[in-house]
Amino acid sequence: MNEKMKKKLIFVLGVLFLCFLSGCQTEIEVDLPDYQTKLVVEGYIENGEVPIVMISKSIPYFSSIDINYLLKNVLITDAVVTVTASDGESEQLTLQYNDKSPYYIAYVGKNLKGQLNTDYTLNIKWKDREYSAKTSILHTFDLDSIGFSSSNELYSDTMKSVRALFTDNSAEINYYQFMIKIHGKDLHDRL
Repeated sequence: MNEKMKKKLIFVLGVLFLCFLSGCQTEIEVDLPDYQTKLVVEGYIENGEVPIVMISKSIPYFSSIDINYLLKNVLITDAVVTVTASDGESEQLTLQYNDKSPYYIAYVGKNLKGQLNTDYTLNIKWKDREYSAKTSILHTFDLDSIGFSSSNELYSDTMKSVRALFTDNSAEINYYQFMIKIHGKDLHDRL
């Protein structure tokens, strides 16, 4: 074997050895901390609309989930849910089908409707525990302008962005949510 062939063979064996070393894996074990289930409450009340509240339990990250598991172990269907307005009006919500809920069931009001400049208290009683939260429906605001813009010239016939401009009062702490409808259908995967 000549010197040139020896160098090529050493080079090839060196590359194979490096590939072998880089392909090694070390198996590690992670001890996950004990999981504590918590109550998850998602709800809202809007101007002129009844309150909607979804209640579930949190689950560990690595859980196997199917519809039966959700129905039996995650959804809370036996809570007493009450919403009280600052004017004293109060209503106990009932569990019913609701297409705005990610689970398609929610605690929903019938008579109490959201009003501007009103505070609301949510009270949940479940398994000898009580939970509460407060929110307000503040005054409305006007948009300065609204329009569409192309996000990419290559797809300008179908891909658009909706741009809304408005002036926010810096002296107040405000949160905004915008929902879009296309062809009369709500687009919501999460509320």
